[in-house]
Amino acid sequence: IAQPMDAVWDDENDNYTHSADGTAVHFLEYDKVEYDLTIANIPVTNVNANNITGPGISGNVWYDALSNTLNLENASIVCLNEDDENGIYNSIDGLTINLVGNNYIATDEDGISLHASTAITGTGKLLIESEYGIYDYSAQHTLTIADGCEVEVDASQCGVHMRDESTLLIDRATLKSTGGYGSSVRTMDLQLRGVKILSPAGAY
Repeated sequence: IAQPMDAVWDDENDNYTHSADGTAVHFLEYDKVEYDLTIANIPVTNVNANNITGPGISGNVWYDALSNTLNLENASIVCLNEDDENGIYNSIDGLTINLVGNNYIATDEDGISLHASTAITGTGKLLIESEYGIYDYSAQHTLTIADGCEVEVDASQCGVHMRDESTLLIDRATLKSTGGYGSSVRTMDLQLRGVKILSPAGAY
């Protein structure tokens, strides 16, 4: 509310009025900001960031622009449309996807579509069932999976698809990836910190 500063709610007239003389209230307009982030094709904005909802989305999903963090807390993101609907589409450089509890993404496209460096962290788990689990579309990005989180990918095509000159960093976290054409494709730079490959034996 731009003015008056001491506006109060008037139950009788079902609107806001000035407490003294009943003058009309003027609302302060603000610009809508659309971030380079979508959840099940729903754009994330400064209007819906605190509670991202829509068809196929349940649980708690919110974006904190100050910390550049997308939070998933016992969230389920099930894409209901067949055409080009990604679970998460990110073009924000340095985005952190924070996992709390058990989280799930299901789609016939990309579970997570990356167009910028992204980190997946937190104390929770994420299961992705999709055509492509995590797909990096641009070179020289880093996908980081860290801080004890667990990410499981079950993809009909490929589990994790990186680009040349991009880096997949697994730092004290768990990644279980399967895909019809490979669990990890075009991963030229794989960095492991505090972890090792358990299966298949002899993988390199």
